[in-house]
Amino acid sequence: MSAVISLGPTVDLSARLRPPAPGPSDLPRERLLRAFTDDPAPVTLVSAPPGSGKTSLLATWVATVTDGTIAWLSLDHHDDDPGRLWSGILGALKATGRVPVGARLHELIAPVGEVAPAFVDVLVAEMAALGEPVWIVLDDVHALRRAQTLDSLALLIRRLDPGIHLVLASRSDPPVGLPRLRLEGRLRELRAADLTFTLGEAAAFLASREVDLPEAPLAALHERTEGWVAGIKIAALALQDAEDAEDVVERFSGDDHAVADYLVTEVLAVLSGPTRELLLRTSICTQIGGDLAQHLTGRADAAVVLAALERDNAFTRRLGRGRDTYRYHELLRTYLAAELRRTEADLERELHRRAADFFEQRGEFLHAMEHLARAGATERLAVLAEAHGIGAILDGRARRLVTTLALLEDHDTTPDAVALLAAAAATSLGDLDAADRRLLRIDLDALAAGADHGLAALAATVGAARARYTDRVDVALARLEATDAGRTGDRDRDLAALLHRGVLRLYLGRYADAVADLERAADLARITARTAVQVECLSFLAGSLGSQGDLPGMRARAEQAIAVAERRGWARSSALAHAYLLVAWAAYLRADAPTAQANTALAVASLGEHNEPDVELAVRSLEVVVAADGDAPFEVVQRYRTTFARLADAQMSPALLAYALPALVRICLDLGERAWAREFAAAAAPRSPSPGEPTLLRAMLRADAGSTNAARRELDAIMRREAPCHLPTTEVLAWVLAAELESRLGHSTRAQERLVEALRTAAPIELVRPFLDNAVVRGLLVAGRGRFGHHEPFVQRLVTTALPAFSMGSHADDRLTPGELAVLRELPSLLSLREIAEVRCVSVNTVKTHLRAIYRKLDVTGRRAAVDAARRRGLL
Repeated sequence: MSAVISLGPTVDLSARLRPPAPGPSDLPRERLLRAFTDDPAPVTLVSAPPGSGKTSLLATWVATVTDGTIAWLSLDHHDDDPGRLWSGILGALKATGRVPVGARLHELIAPVGEVAPAFVDVLVAEMAALGEPVWIVLDDVHALRRAQTLDSLALLIRRLDPGIHLVLASRSDPPVGLPRLRLEGRLRELRAADLTFTLGEAAAFLASREVDLPEAPLAALHERTEGWVAGIKIAALALQDAEDAEDVVERFSGDDHAVADYLVTEVLAVLSGPTRELLLRTSICTQIGGDLAQHLTGRADAAVVLAALERDNAFTRRLGRGRDTYRYHELLRTYLAAELRRTEADLERELHRRAADFFEQRGEFLHAMEHLARAGATERLAVLAEAHGIGAILDGRARRLVTTLALLEDHDTTPDAVALLAAAAATSLGDLDAADRRLLRIDLDALAAGADHGLAALAATVGAARARYTDRVDVALARLEATDAGRTGDRDRDLAALLHRGVLRLYLGRYADAVADLERAADLARITARTAVQVECLSFLAGSLGSQGDLPGMRARAEQAIAVAERRGWARSSALAHAYLLVAWAAYLRADAPTAQANTALAVASLGEHNEPDVELAVRSLEVVVAADGDAPFEVVQRYRTTFARLADAQMSPALLAYALPALVRICLDLGERAWAREFAAAAAPRSPSPGEPTLLRAMLRADAGSTNAARRELDAIMRREAPCHLPTTEVLAWVLAAELESRLGHSTRAQERLVEALRTAAPIELVRPFLDNAVVRGLLVAGRGRFGHHEPFVQRLVTTALPAFSMGSHADDRLTPGELAVLRELPSLLSLREIAEVRCVSVNTVKTHLRAIYRKLDVTGRRAAVDAARRRGLL
């Protein structure tokens, strides 16, 4: 190799030796500038597609530098020659006024085209002699393609001294030994993903252009542009004068005139004709692999071309390391797709049919259906939808199915099966109006009576799914049970039928049948890897067990559902609201307050926009019950009453009524809100399948009103089994209340007998809470230790573990505040709570808060008992 370099003809470099001045709206992107300021590497590579803001970023950084010397050179294709390149670099260094480009360098110049180490060593020594950081910034390095030119640059990189830094900005990675630099830790890289605007940066940039977008359209624009700086800048120009900014965002795509011009001139123009043709033909797919690209284009080298596009930052990104799947930037893809549709509509349809063939052969039926819809192949689409639509819904892809099937809705010959699938998909998304519109087009009675038993089963299954949101559960279940649903041999349809039939049977109190259906469905979902359905089956199976009073079984199945979901990363999925609810309810009933509170919070947070009424009401009920142990239950109860009224016409499971309403009535009575308590008690009467639950609620109201004998008569009906209870928890509550009433009357033997009966039912199912909520019974348990026979171990746990924890959490400080004492002194009067509030000049809610604290601290459950306890303590 020669020891000298030809610098080529003299050229005017002045325009290329200065970075562009930062514009007033250029963002100071501190997170990126730190790459140059925080322990900078010898070489910094800024590699990203056109329009990513590379030059703007470097210009902003240069304007902030106060320590060191920066030589800037903007390259173009004329610099793809060693002589011209080094002429430019020396010119940039000379222009700083700091680096001497003297005689020694000129002595090494000769009319040859190669660079020698001696030349680079002298140049590096001149820069190092400054004793301060020196930066050489080369912009648009992608203009350099000749091996000799790039080798000369690689030589400089290899011989850089400490304190001398090279910054390369390029649309693609230059072959100058980057892998070795990366391995040696001498390379800092900023890539396309780094340069894209974050959502906050996009908002800040738009604000600098006096564009103020609401949160939703801002997020939509950021998603559509993928944070591409040029895309957001183009959008900002359109938004500045727009009357309807949201409409501009909605229509903004690669087909936008300004976006299309930029993509054509800056991205597509530099590609070869065959490569542009491959991009055009594969733009019909949101993701493209080498085999699919070959199928669509007929090119055996399609995978190689895609890899080259990704390597060259041509708006093509590989999805995952080691995968042969890519995606184009959405603006590029939508431009190409629009261009294909405009210029070769017949070819576009043919390409969609080819893509459908490809995906159908690989069992990716929803992808195939989507391409058939775009090809207008409605008959073939209908066939695939009938065969695989339910599977798509079970896989959680109902939204895509709805969009795909929408093409068929305007056809008079749309098959009933397709309309049913569209209704099922809409139902799974909670879009009940859309589901009902589709079902109205179908003669369900004719289908039920028809010869196509599979179609009749599908119709009944879809009807059952829809009925979960209504009060017509019994009718839907009867239709479903009259078909072959669950035993058609189509695993997807049978799985859906078993799930929905099991849930409807649960809602109607047919628990054994519900358990059988849901266990079969859970096993089938596991075998077919339908994890979301498996989680739903396990959750409702837990509900079925809890509805039979099997609290340990309920807890175990609900925890299993959560564990299955967590293995898939679904800890915050709306599908888990039911499971979290059941874990929390089991914890509440066994007096595990931390677990109850944590899982209640998770259940509330997991509720989605569209919830099954029974599940939403159960979660909100539990929210009230758990909040009652806190400091502000009034607001929670008020919100719950609104929710209860909104969902009053929906189907409520018997277990929900049996578990929730006694607790809600007790809380309302504790708060002094007897009218609210009566509302909830009245709601139970027409809905409860067993007379025991309404009877208990009447007994609670009568006991609170002081009608002890009337309350005892109601409870006698439960204890003599004249009013059977739906749940064992109801029986326990009845025996506990009976024990309290007998104790207040001085009937200690009867109180003991009733307490033993309560323990007999409660101990096997770990039911603790009813004993803790009753102050009198808590005293009976403590006083009666040693007299409860084989229930003594359970009582011992209550007294030594649950009761102290409950007391520490709720009853630790018995001293009344001045405000509470003031309200206490008004209790013997006949004043209502509102009247007490007026007398004390405070709000009704303040009075209620004081009243609840009084009840807690005096260990009582009602106004009359509070007065009696206060007199015994000398407070009145």
